[in-house]
Amino acid sequence: MRYPTPRQFARYPVQGTYARLAAPMDVKILNLSRTGLAVETSQPLLVGERYVLEMEQRARSTSLEVHVRWCLPVGSYQTPGGRDVGLFRAGGSFVEVASSGGIWDSVQPDRQFAGA
Repeated sequence: MRYPTPRQFARYPVQGTYARLAAPMDVKILNLSRTGLAVETSQPLLVGERYVLEMEQRARSTSLEVHVRWCLPVGSYQTPGGRDVGLFRAGGSFVEVASSGGIWDSVQPDRQFAGA
């Protein structure tokens, strides 16, 4: 999948990491960088809106505000009950970015998967 705009910082894959938007809505984190992330969700996110993302990884909990930059439909899937559910991917930037700590320190060791 091509992303709409070039990136200032490299993105790194994140394995098995899920988060919850304060909507509440569960999302799968696809990748992230120091300034933003891409997620997959069963509900579209509103471009231009800000959401609070609550994430737990490696026994650390982090809450971040994310400004949604783009959201695209990528398909659908069927639940075990036979209901069709849409699938969306969205990208956003963190509203406040710390140079260290929080989410970045939680995933920094995963850089080995990206060949960094």
